[in-house]
Amino acid sequence: MEGLMQDYELSLQHVLWRVERLHQNKEVVTKRDEGIHRTTYGEMVPRINRLAGALKRIGVKPGDRVATLAWNNNRHLELYSGSSRNISSSSSMTPKTRFYLSTSRCFLC
Repeated sequence: MEGLMQDYELSLQHVLWRVERLHQNKEVVTKRDEGIHRTTYGEMVPRINRLAGALKRIGVKPGDRVATLAWNNNRHLELYSGSSRNISSSSSMTPKTRFYLSTSRCFLC
């Protein structure tokens, strides 16, 4: 059906692509126990890519589930982004407020 608002799939992969190319100098400001923490997307992208590579090396494949458990700060954004890189080239992830038990493999970062 025609009439979509955009001509590409809205996914986390596309968001990360834009961050890498267009917003490297934009700040990510979060609060931690030790105070305000500032970093840029340009500094986060290499860490996101390293995490994605590490998950791939331990066997995370498209279709696998990756759970993250972290405070809502820049570290969680990196975990969320890095783990989603391996899920699928066009996937998007939705945080869940409940834990679900499953017989499938689950990786915890």
